[in-house]
Amino acid sequence: RKTSGLSGNRKALEVNLPESSRKFITCIRKYMLFYLKLLDETGDISTLDRAFISLRADKRFSLCLEDLVPLTLGRYIKALISSICQTEINCGAESSSSEHLLEKMFSLFMEQVNLWADICSLSEIKCPELSESSLYGHLCQYIQMLERHTRLETLEGINEKIRKRLKNPKLSNSNCAKVYRQVSVAWCRSLVISMALITPLHSSEQQIPSSSDGGSENTQVLCIDLQTDGSWKSSFEDPNHLRDFERQWNPLLSKIKNVVVKRASEEDLETANTLLRSSYNFYRDTSCAMLPSGVSLYTLPSKFATETYVQPGVEGIDILDMSTSRKLLLWAYTLLHGRNANVSIVLKYCEENAK
Repeated sequence: RKTSGLSGNRKALEVNLPESSRKFITCIRKYMLFYLKLLDETGDISTLDRAFISLRADKRFSLCLEDLVPLTLGRYIKALISSICQTEINCGAESSSSEHLLEKMFSLFMEQVNLWADICSLSEIKCPELSESSLYGHLCQYIQMLERHTRLETLEGINEKIRKRLKNPKLSNSNCAKVYRQVSVAWCRSLVISMALITPLHSSEQQIPSSSDGGSENTQVLCIDLQTDGSWKSSFEDPNHLRDFERQWNPLLSKIKNVVVKRASEEDLETANTLLRSSYNFYRDTSCAMLPSGVSLYTLPSKFATETYVQPGVEGIDILDMSTSRKLLLWAYTLLHGRNANVSIVLKYCEENAK
């Protein structure tokens, strides 16, 4: 509590015990360390969570206990990792319990990234499970799980949080930057998968709708060709995950070969609108510009508008040479509106709708 004195307010620790304050604090630390060790060994995640929150928020004993915060976090993460491994053995890597634990661990990383390096070097809990590579591996595991289930909104939200943290120079060269790159790739591929899922693959006699954004009707139709020859691979990712990705999604991607992009079905229009908004956010994220691309776009005269697939040898093809983010914008816009448009028109549309 605070007591007044000649020099102003000062903190006084009242323990109401015969021991001196120093002995009392030593005793507190001894039992705290022992208790945290027991919680770690028994895998009591919920109590470790409360202990970490309490120590981090405590003001009364902060001068003598604040150095226990990294240790508590380390034991908490260690218990989480043990529980994740046990859950994967009992229920499989794709179980909801495993996902919840990985999500919790990722949230801790986002909140306490500045303590991440300290945790790895703590002698009290030093072990292979808490090595920097192991911790980073579990974070990537969570991102890969989100990508496998195309959790687009979650990936976009994570990307935004990490991008804000990278504004801090102290974090720009940390694992935060590595995770950011991983999330960007997963976000990109999830956009591609989501748009491929709603791209019409059947013949249609409908005409290209007239422009409603003030521009003239475009005389070109947009065509797309998705590559499945390893164009999605990146050098910093786990090869096993990439093989699983190809095994899971190549059957879908292989259908999007020289397809004339049409307006999505009525039941998919809301999804198309969401994908256009997400593609616009992806475009504004400059870190995504150098991602590997398996998306090829080109235009054809509007007489091919009723076709589904472009036959070999067709004349009048104009290949669109642009960044992945711009290609995704054009694809999403065409799915929503059923017509091709210049990138500047698409950007203007997105900017107006973002206000």
